[in-house]
Amino acid sequence: NNPVPDQTFDPSIPAANAHIFSVGGEYELDSWRLAIAYAYQRYESRDKDNAVGLAAGGAANGRYQTASHMLALDLLYRF
Repeated sequence: NNPVPDQTFDPSIPAANAHIFSVGGEYELDSWRLAIAYAYQRYESRDKDNAVGLAAGGAANGRYQTASHMLALDLLYRF
């Protein structure tokens, strides 16, 4: 769960309940090893209806949805 209350929520920093799905694998051949992983992080939709950001020219109220794709690659050689 996310710790940011609705009264201070600002969409410039993703702050919503999140769900992460990931998969990965590894392949080894002689002295080489290759590992790869992928993750998808989906934040639940969040509504903003507060005065945060008003001093900077706009409150940017509305509904926000955020997602993130992450990829990791590792190559190892043992000697």
